Amino acid sequence: MDDWEDYVEAFSYIIDAADEHNLKIISPTVRKGRGEGQEAWWLAQFLGACEADNTFECSIDSIHAWYLHQYNCKASRWEDADNFIDQMKDDLVHELTQQAYAYRPESEWRAYVDARSVWVSEYSCNHEGGDPVDNVGSCQRNAEQHHENWGDGAVKALDRVPSVSRHAWWTTQRSGLEETNPEGGLASRLCAADGSLMPMGQ
Repeated sequence: MDDWEDYVEAFSYIIDAADEHNLKIISPTVRKGRGEGQEAWWLAQFLGACEADNTFECSIDSIHAWYLHQYNCKASRWEDADNFIDQMKDDLVHELTQQAYAYRPESEWRAYVDARSVWVSEYSCNHEGGDPVDNVGSCQRNAEQHHENWGDGAVKALDRVPSVSRHAWWTTQRSGLEETNPEGGLASRLCAADGSLMPMGQ
């Protein structure tokens, strides 16, 4: 517990501030993957420590939604069986059941995870594998102008997923950020530096 005490204490202050200003608390970033060092493992350790806390009034029920990053524009990867969101939830439930700080049966952790919506705070076509995607290619993948395997793309798919309450395309523009992931940023940005719309923004 000592290793997580600072995080638990800090989170108790975040809870107080959110309550005072009527704000929603979103989880740290989590995505699919199991095992030590993965986001689901870290979040499960933190939630377990928070649940077991008797000092700082840390409450895991204060988390309103799960915060997901994933980069793929295939509609099927967001909607079909074994999609990114279900994988993330399954991995988080698995890690919550394995953590040692606060025991709950798997069914209770499943209910806890499923009770919260998902905010997909970053997504694009940048990490699909294969050849790099340019801005026109990003647009085509979300406008039914690419291979049929992409369907109608991630943007429309995420509008249809019931558990997703918000989603935000990455990225809007890259002015001043030319040295930060320049290829990915140019391939997916919605606006040019002068504010004009790129193909993906149209």
